[in-house]
Amino acid sequence: MLALWLRLTIQAHPAIPPGYWRSSLPWVRDTYLPQGKTWLALDGHRVCGFICILPPHLLGALFVAPRYRGRGLAQRLMRHAKRHHPWLLLEVYCANRRALAFYRRQGFRCLDRQIQSSTGQAVATLLWRAGGDLEKRRRLDYTARSSIMGE
Repeated sequence: MLALWLRLTIQAHPAIPPGYWRSSLPWVRDTYLPQGKTWLALDGHRVCGFICILPPHLLGALFVAPRYRGRGLAQRLMRHAKRHHPWLLLEVYCANRRALAFYRRQGFRCLDRQIQSSTGQAVATLLWRAGGDLEKRRRLDYTARSSIMGE
């Protein structure tokens, strides 16, 4: 899984030199993955994707191998993580438009944007809360009723 993490991380972040990620391998192997709760998407015995949540509710990684994309694996991994957490927080590079769009579709909202000192890249902090989609629908229903009733 560590090799998959490295390969997909480098692919997902072309603006960051691969050496940055390679130098992170010992930390990912010895700290990040052991502390996190990781769920795998498997094709037989092959890992084709995974999601890792660090305590208490930090979404640390969500990756699906390119040949498995478009099959709903990321959504299923996310749905599984959401079932186990009342809220999730994550950081995503703003240059990773694909990931930003995915997280927005999953109900995450931007809390903050800042420049990461170690890479010089813009990073967005996103939050998802259970029931957030329901609250949004209720607000839309109320707005629709209010406009119909002339309020």
